[in-house]
Amino acid sequence: MAANINTILILGATSGIAKAKPSWQQAVVSNARCPEIGAQKGLENLPNQRRECPGHRTQATETRPELPKPGQRLRRISKMELGVFSDPSSTSTNAVVSEIATNLIVPIAIARAIMSHLLSLKKPTAFITVTSVLAFIPLSLYPMYNSTKAGPHTFNVVLRTQLAGTNINVIELAPPYVNTGLDGRFREMIIEIQDGPGKAHPPMPPKDYKDSTTAAFEKAGQKEIAV
Repeated sequence: MAANINTILILGATSGIAKAKPSWQQAVVSNARCPEIGAQKGLENLPNQRRECPGHRTQATETRPELPKPGQRLRRISKMELGVFSDPSSTSTNAVVSEIATNLIVPIAIARAIMSHLLSLKKPTAFITVTSVLAFIPLSLYPMYNSTKAGPHTFNVVLRTQLAGTNINVIELAPPYVNTGLDGRFREMIIEIQDGPGKAHPPMPPKDYKDSTTAAFEKAGQKEIAV
């Protein structure tokens, strides 16, 4: 399957897993911080149009008029915050709303904006969202992140049912703990909670995750990819 992908469109791609250079023929990124990722060889920048989500400060991206046509794949980044609800000072309403908007509202809004375009291609394509193993096995320190990854998982199940028999394959990537900047602000604290570096669960290198995921794409009929 991966060998047949001509183009991958990456929504959000300035850090983390999405920054690992794909193995496909062409990678196009669309992000407000395009200059950062654009310096990477083989990645083409696609200017986006950002529209405010009513009632939220986050912005959804709609790029339909400029999308490349062959073999499209879509991915995006996430936001993670700590939160201990017995201690209101550990988070804020704005932080909760921002995380919900980024991780849950935006992928659903993107799906709404992009489905008619993907259906019009009249050839096999895929809509890929990135959730997390925490959607299935939550950790207590990340109450909003767990929930906002479980939500897209459920949405994927429903979307896959709605699109059954069409040219669109709905795929969910559920990464493990990967060495990205997602938890950079509080990684030292998490390591300390696990009794130090010697006992803390080590993150997977991004390249290892990319290689494992690319290999998984070679298996036909994939719906959920967790490595």
